[in-house]
Parts: sequence; C-alpha cells; structure tokens
Amino acid sequence: MIKEEEEEFVPEEGEEFVPEEGEEFVPEEGEEFLSEEGEEQAKEGEEQAKEGEEQVKEVEEQAKEGEEQVKEVEEQAKEGEEQVKEVEERAKEGEEWAEEGEEKEGEQDNAFSSQMK
Repeated sequence: MIKEEEEEFVPEEGEEFVPEEGEEFVPEEGEEFLSEEGEEQAKEGEEQAKEGEEQVKEVEEQAKEGEEQVKEVEEQAKEGEEQVKEVEERAKEGEEWAEEGEEKEGEQDNAFSSQMK
C-alpha cells in the first residue's frame, strides 16, 4: 500500500486559504489566519491603538502645561507675599514716624506752654 502524503497549504502573502469540504485551516504557532472581516477589525484595532497613544500624549502635554501653570501661580503667590511684607514694613515705619511726630509735637507743646507761663 502506498500512503498519500498530505500536502500542507501554506498561504503566501496576498493568497487566501480556501478550505475544501471538511478541511480546516489550523494556523501554526506564530501564524495567523484572518478573514477579511478579521483583517478589517485588526486594522481598526491598530488605528484605535494609535489614536489612544495620541490621546495619551495630549493628556501628558496638558499635564505638563498644568504643572507649569501651577509653578507660575506659586511664583506669583511668593511675589505677592513679598509685596505684603514690604507694605507691612512701610506701615510699621509710618507708625513709628507718626509716634515720633506725636512725641515731638508733645515736646513742642510743652515747650510752648512753659514759655507762655
């Protein structure tokens, strides 16, 4: 008896496997068999993955911009605090000058009063 060797169909690029009745394509490890619909879905999946990656990049960029804005606001807050301190110091100096002025005025009043007596 002569045994018939089964030939294994290995589709080349662009070639389709059309099974004969009762025959089924079983992909080997690392090999894929996709129907036209499956190929379209795979392409759509790849496109969606690319879009997702782009969205991730956009979100990361927005996060960086947000961090920069936070730094700017913090800097502005520090500048504001420094301005408040300067104003407080000026106010203290003004109060001291006012007190000194009142003391001098009091001294002048006393000197004037003593001269009048």
